[in-house]
Amino acid sequence: MNKTARFAQKLLLVTFFAGLLGGCAFFSDQKIEPIWSNGNAALAPDQIIEVMRQAHFSDKEIIRLGPKLRNALALEGGARVKTDKMTEALFMVNETTISGTSVKSGLFQYELNPPVDGVASKQ
Repeated sequence: MNKTARFAQKLLLVTFFAGLLGGCAFFSDQKIEPIWSNGNAALAPDQIIEVMRQAHFSDKEIIRLGPKLRNALALEGGARVKTDKMTEALFMVNETTISGTSVKSGLFQYELNPPVDGVASKQ
């Protein structure tokens, strides 16, 4: 392989890894902040996906933030998705619904079945 081909190969690799790191930096500033609420709900993974899709989160954001959102709703009853600059979304458990609002989608509600032993579920 000649010098030009090796240089092009190295440049391609550097560009590829810079793109990966840049993408990670874009998502890494989003954080889940638990918010205390009177209710709580331990949601299944498919339910977290539905709730986050209603708030117009991307698949990558759902994969990255979903487990933390699930834990916040189960333990505290509410959550805020924020960056250093702004709040992107709010989620709050209200008896048989999860109420939310997001910058991308506005207000929404996700219906849960009535709580069983203090844990909400959806069939």
